[in-house]
Amino acid sequence: MSNRLSSEEISGSTHLQSYDRAHSSLLQIDENYHVEVVDSISGLLGYLEDWHQLIPHCSISNAFYEPYFLLTALQKLHHEPKLRFVFVYRQHNQFETTNELCGFFPLESAQIEMYPRSGWKLITNSLSFSCDPLIRAGYENEVVSSFIKWSKWAHCSIVEFPCVSAEGVFHSAIKHALNGLGITPFIVKTSQRACLRRDSQHLETLNVRRDINRKRRRLAEQGQLELRILKSPEQLANWQNGFLSLEERGWKGSRGTALNQNPSQRSFFLTVTRQAFERSKLQMLGLFLDGNPIALKCNMISGQTGYAWKIAFNEDFARYSPGLLLEYDFMDYFRNQTELDVFDSCASPGHPLFARIWPDLHSRQTILVPTGILMSKMYCSSRPLLRSLKRTLLIKSS
Repeated sequence: MSNRLSSEEISGSTHLQSYDRAHSSLLQIDENYHVEVVDSISGLLGYLEDWHQLIPHCSISNAFYEPYFLLTALQKLHHEPKLRFVFVYRQHNQFETTNELCGFFPLESAQIEMYPRSGWKLITNSLSFSCDPLIRAGYENEVVSSFIKWSKWAHCSIVEFPCVSAEGVFHSAIKHALNGLGITPFIVKTSQRACLRRDSQHLETLNVRRDINRKRRRLAEQGQLELRILKSPEQLANWQNGFLSLEERGWKGSRGTALNQNPSQRSFFLTVTRQAFERSKLQMLGLFLDGNPIALKCNMISGQTGYAWKIAFNEDFARYSPGLLLEYDFMDYFRNQTELDVFDSCASPGHPLFARIWPDLHSRQTILVPTGILMSKMYCSSRPLLRSLKRTLLIKSS
C-alpha cells in the first residue's frame, strides 16, 4: 500500500472497520494502558474509526489534529518527513478484549536549535495554530504519562511540544507527568494570544461603538452593505475563490505569501475547507458591498471551540475598515449563539486587530522535554545559559 494515499481516501473512508490496526511497535505501559505507534500515513487507515470516535470526547479540542485537516496537511504541505503517530489505548478491564483510544500524539522528526542530534516534535506547519494532542476527557494524567514513558522507551532523546496550552487540563497533566517521572523540561517561550469567551462580561465603550457605527454608515453610503454567512453547498466554491482572490489582492499578495500564489497551499485550502464544510466544521462570514465581498472570515470549528483561521479584506476600502467592521459583526454573532464556548484568534501576540478588540487572552507555550540520553537532560538544563550567551554575542556583534 502506498504511503501517499490521498487525504480524501484516508479521511473520507466509509469502510473503516475493514482495516486492521497495523502498528509498527507496541509498548505495554501498565495493566491499563498501552501505546501503539504507526510510522506511515497509510498505516493510519486502521486507526481512523477510533480517531474519529475520540474527537467529540477530548478535553481540549484541536481542529488542526482532526483527520480531515491533519491528513490533508501531510499530503499537501509536508515533504516526506519522518513521522510517528502515537496512539494511547486504555483497556476497560481485564475481562474485555476491546480497547478505548484515549490519546493521539502526531510526531515528526525535528532538528532542535543548538541540539546536536535530531529529536521529535508534535506536527505543525504554517497553517496550523495549535499542537494540543487529542486526549480523552478524564484521562489526561494517565495519557500524558503514558506518552512520556513511551518516549523514553523509544529513545526519542528529546520531544518538543510547540504551541500547546499553558493553562487548563493539558498543562496540569504534563506538569503532573514530568514531576512524577523526575523530568525537568525547558520552556522555550510562553505567550498570550487573544480569544473570545462566550461568558465574558467585557463591553465596548460607547465611543468605540460610535466610531464603528460611523464607519459602517459611511461604507453603506457607497452601496448596499450586508453581512452574509455561508449556508449552501452550492455557494461554497464562490466563497472559496472569493477569499483566495481577496487575500491575493492585499498585502499578502504584494509580499508573495498569499495562498493563491502557492499551488500547494491553494490546493490545501480548497481541500480542507470543502472537507470541513461537509462535516459542518467550517464557518465563513463576509461583508458584501453591492454583492461583492470586501471582507471575508474563514473559521474552523472543533467541539465547542472555534478558530479564526484566515481573514482577508479589500484594501481599496481600507479607510472604512471593512475587516474591523466584520470582526465586530462576528463578535455579536458569537455572543448570540450557544454552540461554542470559546474562539481562538490564532493570531500572534499583540496582533494590531485582535489584541485591540478581542477582550480575553489564552496562554500558550513551547516546551522541550528530555526523554532519553544524558545529553538531552544536560541540554535542557543548560538552555537558559546558552540562550543568555547567544544574546550576549548578538549584542556584541551589533
